[in-house]
Amino acid sequence: MVAKIGDRGRAACPLYPSGRVVIDRAPMAARAERGPIEEGTEIVVVGGDRFSLLVRAFDPSVPNALLPNFGEPILTAKEDAAFQAELHNQTRQQQEEDHHRAFHRLLKVGTVAGVIIGVGLAAIQSCREGYTDDLVWIPFLSSACWFCIVFLAFFLGAATENILVFVSIPCALAGLILGMFWWGPFTAIALCFIVGVSVTTVSLLIEAMRHPVT
Repeated sequence: MVAKIGDRGRAACPLYPSGRVVIDRAPMAARAERGPIEEGTEIVVVGGDRFSLLVRAFDPSVPNALLPNFGEPILTAKEDAAFQAELHNQTRQQQEEDHHRAFHRLLKVGTVAGVIIGVGLAAIQSCREGYTDDLVWIPFLSSACWFCIVFLAFFLGAATENILVFVSIPCALAGLILGMFWWGPFTAIALCFIVGVSVTTVSLLIEAMRHPVT
């Protein structure tokens, strides 16, 4: 049971100033606000903390509704711990949901960006050396490449607070540009994939060495 400011009960023992009261048949630790309270005295809850209630002798001339913070619940240590645990679980669940939404959104962006990059690579190669039938594979390979890089960088990046997203993707893009400049689109895609996966792996190894599991 959660006691609230304004709840009424009876002193189960003398409060000089601490003792126990009974509210709705539930015994609870309490302390008198001022002066002793004799056993059996009708009391009203006026405050408290996670360890005990703060009570005073009930005065019929003072309406409970006029008490400061009337109706506010007062959590005991056990109830407070349960409340904090529930709040932590809700926060963690919300963070996981946000993470999953961002993950799926970034995967879509990576896949579409890979197709666009692939079309650009095919267009550049076509201008350089003329069109060939194998250029139609470039957008598909580029899309698959970026899908894998984004998947690894973001999914595994949870261990590094997603810092891999900001490290692996720029490095992979640099490998793509250098590969295209020196060798051609197929080599550029392969180099992009190798650089992205390598940087992700190295970053995870560094993180594991910095924070070893005990």
